[in-house]
Amino acid sequence: MNLRDLARFLGGDRGAIERLAGTRHALWVGALFVLAASLARNHDGAWLPGEPWVLLHGLAISAFNATILFTLVFAAAALRRLARPGFWPGLLSFLGLFWLTAPMGWVYAIPYEHFMTPVDAVGANAWTLALVSLWRVLLITRVLSVLWGAGFVRCLFLVLLFADAVLIAAVAASPAPVVDFMGGMQHAPEEQALAAINFMVAFFAVLLSPVLLIGAIVAAVRLKGGWRVTPSAAAVSHGVVVAVTAAFAGFAALLALFQPAQHRRFEATRLLRDDPSAGMAYMSRFDRDAFPPVWDPPPRLAYRETEPPIPAIHAALNAGAATRPWVRTLFLDKSWRALGGAGNLGPRTTDPTSFADHHPREAATPEMIEIVRFHAEHDDRLSPEAREALHTWLAAPPAPKGPAAGQPGG
Repeated sequence: MNLRDLARFLGGDRGAIERLAGTRHALWVGALFVLAASLARNHDGAWLPGEPWVLLHGLAISAFNATILFTLVFAAAALRRLARPGFWPGLLSFLGLFWLTAPMGWVYAIPYEHFMTPVDAVGANAWTLALVSLWRVLLITRVLSVLWGAGFVRCLFLVLLFADAVLIAAVAASPAPVVDFMGGMQHAPEEQALAAINFMVAFFAVLLSPVLLIGAIVAAVRLKGGWRVTPSAAAVSHGVVVAVTAAFAGFAALLALFQPAQHRRFEATRLLRDDPSAGMAYMSRFDRDAFPPVWDPPPRLAYRETEPPIPAIHAALNAGAATRPWVRTLFLDKSWRALGGAGNLGPRTTDPTSFADHHPREAATPEMIEIVRFHAEHDDRLSPEAREALHTWLAAPPAPKGPAAGQPGG
């Protein structure tokens, strides 16, 4: 195993695939590549001493995915009575190659959020993920085609069906902003962009699933070829060892740059959920740029989080816990967005009556009334006109209980 073979492998070279599939070293070298990719992905996305398990996600998920995909092809080969290896030796050979695709994910180390606007960073991350995913799908298809001596298109349908199922499951299971179809939830622009991307991905994944299922069934019943891996005793070159070491050293160096902000994010999030006053006081010790650029402290309303509850946030604000203006503004905005209403009565207000226009008093819930009362009495950003509009709304009579006058009951 040498660097030349690894580079050619990433380009889909048949000879490199055959040589790497036959060596037992592919498994542990690939595992190290996956761990390096986990560092690349999480160096600016998690506080690693407090959340070390995120480094193992890549290994666990990729091992699971490789097992399911190999089982799918193995079952198709058994159905067609093709030459095949023992299940476990074949799986380990395929898993090693699956893990050797990990250097593709090293591009996730690019910290778009630090030199782009939040919306542009969401788009850049989405395009990066799409391109890497396309590359990986094509390469894994090529790997299966070479290992089994099967047609590329037939293998492609099997891989695409699996990838489609994984995509649907990932979108369903991963936390993501709720899609705001009516525009009433007042998501931040980057949350709107992420929700739209997730919705479109899920929509087309579900739409294409019947076509891919039919194509995969046809491919499975017409699969031709047989297992073609020849064991090899080739050693690992010094160049590969140097490359693995350099990858870990490079991504470890990034930790010194980005982990301090992640530590502060981790501490603030923990404190806010336990005691909002302590969390706000901690955040107020720093400027906003001491935290990650794209960070929404709890509760993340776009994700339907409810901890800490809005009344606890109000109590902390009234207690003066948020001594920095940016912290107070952040949680005042969060409180207002909890209404799920249109119109921002903060400094950018152009129509102080917008809240009343979108929320008739007779439809108000007790929670809504308490939030509006808090802002009318304690939100120092409001103009006199906006404050008067809220007090007028609060003073309006509530909805009558039971049928309206002149209407029969029952």
